[in-house]
Amino acid sequence: MCFICKRLGIGYSNLPYYKDLFVWTPEQLWGSGAMPCCPSCQSNSDVRTKGFRKDVLGRQVVSLDDCYYMITRRYICKACESNGIAENQCNFNGWNETSLKLLPNGYQYCFPAVLSKKSALDKTTVDMMRPLFDKGVRPASLQSLLMELHTKKYTKQYIMYNYQVKAAINKSRRFRQARPKLELLSEFGDCRGYDSFIPSPRYLKSVYVSNHEKIMDHMDIEVKKRGALRLSIDFLLKVGKHL
Repeated sequence: MCFICKRLGIGYSNLPYYKDLFVWTPEQLWGSGAMPCCPSCQSNSDVRTKGFRKDVLGRQVVSLDDCYYMITRRYICKACESNGIAENQCNFNGWNETSLKLLPNGYQYCFPAVLSKKSALDKTTVDMMRPLFDKGVRPASLQSLLMELHTKKYTKQYIMYNYQVKAAINKSRRFRQARPKLELLSEFGDCRGYDSFIPSPRYLKSVYVSNHEKIMDHMDIEVKKRGALRLSIDFLLKVGKHL
């Protein structure tokens, strides 16, 4: 991280403030064959990139013990545009739900989050919901678990940062240098600092319900399956009954 900031000429200060950034560009990850398909015509033959949005910094995604950000490109389907399709239908984000389902080779499963209107949950967190909720764990209890894991990671980074500050001060004293101007680590939820976030129980429940409505048909089929060690097939034509 420090090396990248130096190359870009960006100031580099407090490591805990830097969050992971996931860039979703399928055509760059897997080649031109993975160009997102247009949700309207369900084809990518005339899809072109429009660049990244400038009015939104990124989508915040809540994982088990931290938050990260995710961005994607905007795309436009020239075929739909020339056919007079509405602008909001021929312009779409790379993580459009319909477009994700049309990606080849199962690339949709590499998408790391479940999106809502303005936020997102990491799939690892969402996958934990069904076994936990089936055992009687409530959304409020899951929120408490996320709070515990997030604050524990924050506390560890807070302690490590204080040791770094102490080492920098001792170094300046040893070499009789000017005391470095180091600020304290921000609060847990400071949007201009550490910027962590824990969703409400109501939000967790809504994501759980909406996600399982999408996979309900698959889960019904899985429940009906029965395991077997031997498959027996009767080839007799029941001729004896007609004698």
